[in-house]
Amino acid sequence: MSRLRFSLAACFALLSVPAHAGEPSPIGLPQIGSVAPAFALSPFRSKSTAEDDFTEKLELDDYCGMHPRDNRFILVAFSDFTTLSADLGIMSTLHRKLGRDGVVPIVVSVAKETQPVRDLVGQSKLSFPVLDDQYTIVARRYGATAPFSLLLDHECRVLGMSNKSLTTDSARITKTLQTLVAGISAELPE
Repeated sequence: MSRLRFSLAACFALLSVPAHAGEPSPIGLPQIGSVAPAFALSPFRSKSTAEDDFTEKLELDDYCGMHPRDNRFILVAFSDFTTLSADLGIMSTLHRKLGRDGVVPIVVSVAKETQPVRDLVGQSKLSFPVLDDQYTIVARRYGATAPFSLLLDHECRVLGMSNKSLTTDSARITKTLQTLVAGISAELPE
């Protein structure tokens, strides 16, 4: 019987449970190994965003799938305003540690009020995008509520997901990403 090779993220599987167990999701969570649903959202402008670098919409395909650049892994974190400040700090640390190895963080804000998010992001020097999903269109498409994180490979395939806050799960996510970047893989039975 042949064996399939999966990255260690599949072993860790960063919890593949619904974002809130008692609530049905409108579309449902993506399955491990499936291609994540595409999306396009407007980014918030940070201090480090140059005027000529600003774009009206960013698409998931800008980071994986159709135009993967040199990205190897994409960590998409859905965040509400209560956890946004801490999430930005954690994602900044992750990007500083692993960005040169092809790890790209993307934060999707599901905050109902955009001005506080705009102010927070505008005062920050971020090297990754914070996207506006005020009406939770993308979050609903993913069947998720904040906090929720998704780990994708360069082809936008789902490697793992977590319904824990980044503050709670950062050590495990960091270790998983470091292991993946190191190129360690595991064999799983078919």
